[in-house]
Amino acid sequence: MNNFRFYNPCEIYFGKEQEKNAGKLCAKYGHKVLMVYGKNSIKKNGVYDTVISSFKEENIEFIELNGVKPNPEMDLVYKGIEICKNENIDFVLAVGGGSVIDCAKAIATGALYDGDAWDFYLRKRKPEKALPVGTILTVVGAGSEMSNSNVITKGNLKRDFDNEIIIPKFSILNPELTYTVSPFQTACGSFDAISHLLERYFTPTESTDVTDRMIEGLVQTLMIYTPLAMKHPDCYEYRAQIMWAATLAQNGLMNTGRDGDWACHKIEHELSGEFDIAHGLGLAMIYPSWLIYVAKENMPRFRQFGRRILGVDVMEEDDKTIECIVDAFVDFEKKIGLDYNISSLEMDDEKCKELAIRTCWNSDTKGKFRKLTSDDIYRILKNAKTFE
Repeated sequence: MNNFRFYNPCEIYFGKEQEKNAGKLCAKYGHKVLMVYGKNSIKKNGVYDTVISSFKEENIEFIELNGVKPNPEMDLVYKGIEICKNENIDFVLAVGGGSVIDCAKAIATGALYDGDAWDFYLRKRKPEKALPVGTILTVVGAGSEMSNSNVITKGNLKRDFDNEIIIPKFSILNPELTYTVSPFQTACGSFDAISHLLERYFTPTESTDVTDRMIEGLVQTLMIYTPLAMKHPDCYEYRAQIMWAATLAQNGLMNTGRDGDWACHKIEHELSGEFDIAHGLGLAMIYPSWLIYVAKENMPRFRQFGRRILGVDVMEEDDKTIECIVDAFVDFEKKIGLDYNISSLEMDDEKCKELAIRTCWNSDTKGKFRKLTSDDIYRILKNAKTFE
């Protein structure tokens, strides 16, 4: 186990009607709020009216910024930064899923920076300060509601940065607010959360049994409750299990004492940046091919993954074990409707090469379980095109 420092100051308010506290929580940090959200879903499900009412009770002045897309774009971030600077905003409240929260985080850092906020994503600068951010979660999966990370798209480039100054001050998690999320988006969100866990599970670090067991339990929880929530979308308990598991998957606790891999996320960022697909769907397209490609790097851990998480009776022969484990993983993808092939994107061989090169834009390799060159990533993408 590695040495580690764990820090997460985010307050969690979990449960029914917690969104009624939004005004009181925001008022701790100021009385002029930028409220960031997507389209009109929060108006249809009543969250919007509840939040506005709570603002009025606390005499909070607010400005709205809506229109955040599933892969949040830098153009809207620039608009939000301009509002914050011109209107002397004290606090940024995100009402939505990971895309909305990431957009709010980007605005919060850019609002206190004199240069181009895209500098942070190109690794030209590190943000040193940010406006405080709070969240009301309505779509589960990204884990941004309690994390130090965010992802933004500019053109066909999807880039991220991690910094503890963007960890939200508070996050409101009411499972009832996810009842209207579609089965497809529920599946995508859960698969994203599972991927966050597997990025940490496949580690080169030894003696990580504490977090191994935690990760295994969270992955199994998501695998059990996602199909149930898809069939029974208004079941509070099903939604609650998924919501809390996905938050824990990305709040930093599962990182402790171990090195994560993160190659699949980096590859997928190029895929969804290019084709504007759901992040969870892109990950589902990549993961089976990646698993096959890297499995022999550490067969004991791969066997442990199959045995403890998927319940696969591992065999003596490595190749047969890999086949059985990956088949079981794909069976789960099929169960939640994410058994899509990359070939559905009409991605030719040259595009595979281009995305592989772009994945390694700031380093020669990606991943730590097995360090992947752009040639390796090209092979993973090419194999994913024909994977069944």
